[in-house]
Amino acid sequence: MTLVFLSYIITTALNPFVHTLEKRNFPHIIAVLIPYILAIVFVVGLVVPLIPFTLMQVQSLGMNLPEYADEAARSLGFRVDAEAIREIVSNELGNISRNAVAVASRVFGGVFSTSVSFFMI
Repeated sequence: MTLVFLSYIITTALNPFVHTLEKRNFPHIIAVLIPYILAIVFVVGLVVPLIPFTLMQVQSLGMNLPEYADEAARSLGFRVDAEAIREIVSNELGNISRNAVAVASRVFGGVFSTSVSFFMI
């Protein structure tokens, strides 16, 4: 139900732009595709430059987390095995990569919502 609602909002938001393009003698299909293409280019242009920085920061955190945890534990008065933490972090990073596939499938599932809205216009 959420996808249908989101499709309706996207359709309503793009409708004036589509009508403006149609008034300028663009075919309906082109008038509908142009806003979607511009939106995709805009989102990709915002997200792609952040990927290397984010990966570098996550990798740095993963490498330094055992030392951070050990330092925090010492300041609280107990000892933590840094190797055990390193092993947990490496296992969890493996889980993150598997979860990334699930997240990607949910994101690309939004393509269905977009296509529904595309045909509603």
